[in-house]
Amino acid sequence: MNNLVSMATGLPLGLVLGAVGSLTGIGGGFLLMPVLLWLYPHQVQGTLSTATLTVVFFNALSGTVLSARRERVRFRTGLTYGVLSLPLVWLGTHLQGQVNREVFTVAFGVFLVAGAFFLAFRKADAASHSGPTRPVWVAGAAISLAIGLVSGFFGVGGGFLFVPMLAFILKYPLVEASATSQLIVGMGAAWALVTNAALHPLPLDPMLLGGLVAGVLVGAPLGTWAAGRWSPTMILRILAGLLLVVGLRFLWPGS
Repeated sequence: MNNLVSMATGLPLGLVLGAVGSLTGIGGGFLLMPVLLWLYPHQVQGTLSTATLTVVFFNALSGTVLSARRERVRFRTGLTYGVLSLPLVWLGTHLQGQVNREVFTVAFGVFLVAGAFFLAFRKADAASHSGPTRPVWVAGAAISLAIGLVSGFFGVGGGFLFVPMLAFILKYPLVEASATSQLIVGMGAAWALVTNAALHPLPLDPMLLGGLVAGVLVGAPLGTWAAGRWSPTMILRILAGLLLVVGLRFLWPGS
């Protein structure tokens, strides 16, 4: 893949990842992973996760900064849950190397499809103006540990899990749940990237990776702008649709 083709491939893909990531609160890793699996069919999943986590980190960082300027980020929750999830992210990253690529692909597909059906039949609950009670907040902290393990294992950031948890359990407005999820995802992606990169070298050429990151930085403001104007239910449907499409792609024979 020459430099021009690499940049032309990375820019539009990064643009989509940035816009979707800041709109829904995901890092975009589960969208990028199938593309990398297709571009690099002989690479193990751990190696591809290094590239995915790099893009997820910049996507989450950009989205968090933009959302913080609009006062949408719940920093106390985001920082606490993010720190708590880090040891489990590390564990999940190391467990990833214990399974082969075929098992990893099927497990990821099943996981995404199940998440899609969960979100497809949920409406955005009414936000709690008083905030979550202490037991609910502590329960959310415990759930963040499990999400850290899953996100580290699949190497995708975990935003598609943190958003429903923050919106449905803690009753945050969806726009705040998405913004806070970006903060958590960015912390987890940075930590997983450090631990993963030591074991798996980056497989992408610099121009493709540069195009992805540049596209993310351009697309993130578009998603942040749309998040304050689209209905919460529409955002959930978009997230459910993305999970379903990508999950089926992982499960489809020959994918």
